[in-house]
Amino acid sequence: MFKDHGTGEGGDAISFYAMARGIENREAVKEFVAMASQSI
Repeated sequence: MFKDHGTGEGGDAISFYAMARGIENREAVKEFVAMASQSI
């Protein structure tokens, strides 16, 4: 969870990632799934 006290925005890791990358939440979920399926 995150909270931007300057703007009042908040959310979970996916919404933060989407906001930081300037993409929709649906696309952020797809990218998270792709990252999770990569081997280390």
